Amino acid sequence: MTGPTGGRGQGEEVVVVEGLGAGGVGVGRLPSGKVVFLRGTVPGDRVQVRILLDRKKWAVGEVLGWRERGEGWREPPCPLYRRCGGCALQHLEYRHQVAWKGRVVGDALRRIGGVRVEDPEVKPSPREFHYRSRFTVTLRRLPGGGVVAGFRERDRPGRVLDVGGECLLPRKELME
Repeated sequence: MTGPTGGRGQGEEVVVVEGLGAGGVGVGRLPSGKVVFLRGTVPGDRVQVRILLDRKKWAVGEVLGWRERGEGWREPPCPLYRRCGGCALQHLEYRHQVAWKGRVVGDALRRIGGVRVEDPEVKPSPREFHYRSRFTVTLRRLPGGGVVAGFRERDRPGRVLDVGGECLLPRKELME
C-alpha cells in the first residue's frame, strides 16, 4: 500500500463489512482500523480485498473473494448492474434494501444534520422492478450522428451505457 497521500495499493486484507454507505457500497475496517469502502458487499460479508486507493482516513478496496456471505446478498438481477451507474443496491435482497435505505437516511440526519431522530420507516414499493413511471437518461451524440440514451457508466462517468430494454427500473411501456 502507499502512504496517506494516496495512490494504488498492492496489499491484500480480510475485512468484515459492518454497514452500507449512502452510495450502496459496503463499509468495513481494515485491520489497522481505517475505514474501507467495498462495492458489491453487504453487512456481514467477510471478504478478501486488495486496496486500490489508500488515503489518510479511508481506503477503497476491490473484493478478490468472499470467505463468508452476509445475510441478504444476492446475485444482481440486472445484466447491466456491474457497468451501469443507475442502481447501487441490486446485490442486496429487496427487503434488506428497504431497511438499509431507512438506516442511511437516519444516519445522515444524525451525523450531518445533528438531528436526534430514529431511522425513518421506508415503505416498500409493491413492485421491486419496473415501478418507475418516469426517469432521466443521459443522451450522447455518437460519431456519425447517432445518439445513445442510457445511464452513465459506473466507473467511466464520461461514457453513456445504452440500457436498451434491459433496465429493470422504468415501467416496460417507457422502455418500449
